[in-house]
Amino acid sequence: MTKTNKTILLLCTVLLFVPIAAQSLDLTLGARVGLGHTGFYGPDYEKYKDRGGLTYARSALKLGFSGGLYTTLGFLPFLALQPEVLFSISGDTHRNDDTVRTANIHFLEIPVLVKARLTAGPGLASIFAGPTFDIKLGTGKLIVEDTDGGSKVETNLDAEDVNPFLLGVLFGGGYDLPLGPGTLSMDLRYKFGITEVHPDDFNSDNQVRESKVLLTIGYGITLYRSD
Repeated sequence: MTKTNKTILLLCTVLLFVPIAAQSLDLTLGARVGLGHTGFYGPDYEKYKDRGGLTYARSALKLGFSGGLYTTLGFLPFLALQPEVLFSISGDTHRNDDTVRTANIHFLEIPVLVKARLTAGPGLASIFAGPTFDIKLGTGKLIVEDTDGGSKVETNLDAEDVNPFLLGVLFGGGYDLPLGPGTLSMDLRYKFGITEVHPDDFNSDNQVRESKVLLTIGYGITLYRSD
């Protein structure tokens, strides 16, 4: 196929889908909050937990949070693009019989999700996936405390101890239910990091990545719908 033919084929494809997209365009703006478990993972995680003399450490529940704004652009009846801007609390908790150590790190999290939608009952069921871009906010904190509620030491992480930018992948599924003037949305999402949390010179043999499971709920107002 010649270059000219390829160009004509691409143009015809675009012209075919533009009217369909225009007829099904909808735009929603909303807010979302979520809670769940956050932690670190990776081949060096066992060594990471045992650093600083905290031997025989094991993972523990670490509450994660995210909240912010999202917009959903439906450009086909079954497909939408959903970028989000979220404030996120991430980190990790691990412990042994005597000590609990928690890292709290704050990020501005920007997922860009492709969302497949299917009518199910009164609403829309969906699955989604996409990259997420995390920008570090502040330095974060390291909290070390005794399991018996005794001493507690809280220190700021050095600015260079956490990479300023992290890349990850987020995927999950949910349900959107029409409610009042807008839509109530609920989803379960899992995020895993691609880049390391700490720079190489922090501790080159203790590299870990972010992992997070969240249950979120949001409410959006439809700003535009082309019926």
